[in-house]
Amino acid sequence: MDEYEGFDLTENEIESAINPGRRGRKLTKDEQIYGIWAETDERPAKQRKPKFGPDIQMKTEKNKTKRQEEEFASWEKHTTGFGSKMLEKMGFKPGMGLGKHGSGIIEPIQAVSRPGRAALGAYGAEASENVPSETKPSPKPVESKISAARVPTWKKTQEPHSYIKKTFEELVKEAQTATTYEAIKVIDMTGADAKVSYGYDSISIKAEVQTTANFQLPELTHNLKLIVNMTEKSLISQLKKVQIKKDVNASFANEKQAITDSIQNITSEIEKLNHLSDNIENLKLALDYCPDLHEKLEIFIDSFELLYNEEFMEFGIDGLIGGIFYPLLIEALNYWDPFHEPEKLTPFFSKLYSFFNSVKWETGNISDSYQHQEIYNKIVIDLWIPRFAQALIQINMKEYPEILVFLKIWRNLITPYLWNEVLKSVMNCLIIQIQDLDLSQRSNYPHSWVLGYSDLLADDIQQVYKAVFKKFMLYFQKWDPADTGCIDMIRPWITVLKKDHMQTFLSRCLVPKFIEHLDKHLVINPRNQVLEPLTCILKWSDVVDQHTIANVISRGFSRKWFKVLHLWLNSNPNLSDVKKWYSGWKSLFNKYMTYPSIRGIFAQALEMIEQCMNKETVSMPEEYVFTIPKQAKEATASKVTLTFKELVENSAADNCIIFTPTSRKRPDGKTVYQFGKDFIYIDRDVIFLENKQSVANKWTPISLADLVDNSLRS
Repeated sequence: MDEYEGFDLTENEIESAINPGRRGRKLTKDEQIYGIWAETDERPAKQRKPKFGPDIQMKTEKNKTKRQEEEFASWEKHTTGFGSKMLEKMGFKPGMGLGKHGSGIIEPIQAVSRPGRAALGAYGAEASENVPSETKPSPKPVESKISAARVPTWKKTQEPHSYIKKTFEELVKEAQTATTYEAIKVIDMTGADAKVSYGYDSISIKAEVQTTANFQLPELTHNLKLIVNMTEKSLISQLKKVQIKKDVNASFANEKQAITDSIQNITSEIEKLNHLSDNIENLKLALDYCPDLHEKLEIFIDSFELLYNEEFMEFGIDGLIGGIFYPLLIEALNYWDPFHEPEKLTPFFSKLYSFFNSVKWETGNISDSYQHQEIYNKIVIDLWIPRFAQALIQINMKEYPEILVFLKIWRNLITPYLWNEVLKSVMNCLIIQIQDLDLSQRSNYPHSWVLGYSDLLADDIQQVYKAVFKKFMLYFQKWDPADTGCIDMIRPWITVLKKDHMQTFLSRCLVPKFIEHLDKHLVINPRNQVLEPLTCILKWSDVVDQHTIANVISRGFSRKWFKVLHLWLNSNPNLSDVKKWYSGWKSLFNKYMTYPSIRGIFAQALEMIEQCMNKETVSMPEEYVFTIPKQAKEATASKVTLTFKELVENSAADNCIIFTPTSRKRPDGKTVYQFGKDFIYIDRDVIFLENKQSVANKWTPISLADLVDNSLRS
C-alpha cells in the first residue's frame, strides 16, 4: 500500500488558527511578560507540573498537602515600600488610628449578628468588641492572624498569611501605650435616647443588655411549635365557623326582610285592586243609568282621566278603552255625518288629545309619554280614520268647501304622521273622481274644485295635476276643434304649470287636431267664404302661444289659399275684387303679421298679383309646388335619421301619450321609461313591456303599434 500525506485540517489546527494564543496549561511568568518570545528552558529543573490526579501508587490519603514550590515570590521580598512611605508622609503612624490626630478607626468594621429579633438599636451599640477584657487573663499566648501586605503576584492563588504570637501582657501594654483621644463632645444617637460623651472611647462601650442564659432544648421547641400551630389552626377553623354562622344569619335576615316587603307590596296591590274595582263598578252603573250616548262618553272620559295614573297603570288600566270606550265611540261614529256635522265629536276627541299629551309621570321617561300618545293614535286609526274614509268615498269631491271646513276643524286633533295619511286619502279620492269625469259637460271641468285643494295638499297636489292632464290628453284624442268650450277648461290651468311645459303639452295635443281640422273643413271660396273652421282655431290665441298658431296657419291654410289665388289670377279676374279679397284675408291675420311665416304668405301673394297686373304668367310659389311629395320625401329622410327612441317619442307625442324616463334601472343598466300607464325599456331597437301579472316572464317584447294601442285603450 502506497504511503500518502493527507491535506485535511484537523480540529487542533482549526482551533490554533482561530485562537493562536491557545495554551493547554497555565502561562509561566516569562510567557505572560514576553509572550511568544519567552524561553522555555528557564524552567527550574526541580519544578514539576501540577498533578491533577492520584499518584501511580493509588494512595488514598485525604489530607495530602502539596509541596510548596521553592523560592515562591522571592523576588517580592525586597521592595521599596512606596505605599507605606507615602502613608507616613501623610501622618500615619503604625498601630494608631487614621486621621491627623489619630482619632480614626484602627480596625475595619465587622458585621455582628443581633442577639434578638428586635429592631435596630434596641440593644444599644452593636459594634464588635475587638479589645480583649482585662479581667480574663490568659496564661497561654494568643495567636493573632495578621494579613501580610498584599504582594502583587502573578499566580491566582490564595494570599499568604503570617502568624505572630503575643501574650496577653503584651497586648495590654500595647493598649496602654496607645495615644489617648482628645476630649471631643460626641452625641450618640444610635440608642433609644441621645447620649452626650466627651471622647470616642465611651461610644464603644455598649449598654448592658440583660440577657438570660441561653439554652437549647430542640424537643421542647418542636413541641411548642406544634402546640402553636395547632392552636392557630383551631382558631382559624373557629373563626370560619363563626363567620359562616354570621353569613347564614344575615341571609336569613335579608330573606325575612324581602318576604316582609313582598307581603306589604301584595297587600298594597290588593288594596289598589279593590279601589280600582270599586271605581270601575261605579263607572258601569253610571253608564247603565245614562240614556244619552254623548253623556256616556263624557262620563267615561272624566272617570278615565281620574283612573289613568301611574298607580293603576300596572294593572292595564288602558284596557278600559277597548272594553268600554270603543263600543260607545263606534256607536257614536255610526250616527255621525263628518262633512255635515264636523264639530259633533270634537269635544270628546279634544279632551282625549289634550289629556294624553299632557300626562307626565314622575318617571320622566320619554318612552312613557310616547306610549300615552300611541293610545290616542290607536283610537284615531281604529275608529276615526275608517269612518272618515267611508264618508270621503260617498261624498262628491266637487263639494270641496265642506271637506276643507271639516279638515280645518280636525287638523289640530290629529297627530302629524296620521294627518299625512288623511291627506293621502283625500288625494286618492280626487284622482279616482278625476278619472271618472266626463269633460264633454261644462259642469265637470275640474278646475272649479281641484284647484281648491292646492293649499291643503301642498306638494301632493302635483299627483292630482298629473291625473288631470292625463284626462285632458284622453279627451283631446276625440276632441273636435269646432268645440271651443274647452278653452274655458284649459284657461285656468295656464298658471298651474310652467309656461314651457304648458305650451309643449298644448302643442302636442292641439296642433295635430288644428291642422287636421283645417285640411278637412276649411274651404277657400272667394264668392261665399265660410270662416268658422279658421276662427275656431284663432280663438285659442289667448291660451296657445301665437307662434304655434302662426305655424298652424302656415301649414293648414297657405297651401289651399295659394291654390285658389293662382287659379283666380289665371282666369282674367277683376283685380279690384282680388285686392279686396287679399285685404280681407290680411286684416284677419293682422295680429300674426309679425311672424315671418304669415308675413311671407301675403308677400308672395302680392308678387302673384303684380305678375297678373303686368300681364305675366302667374306661377305658384316655389315653396308650395309639389307640397305633398316634398313633405313625404322630407318625412322619409327624417325617418332615416331618427333613432328608434326618437321614433317612440314622436309616436307618443302624436298620440298625446306621456313618454318620460324614470329613476328605475334594469340590472344591465337600461333605463326604464313610462309610456302612458305602462313601463318599457328599449334594447337594440326592441321594446320590452313590463308584465306585472307574470313573475317568470316579467318583460315581454312588443311592437310600437301594439304599445300605442294598449296605452290608448288604458
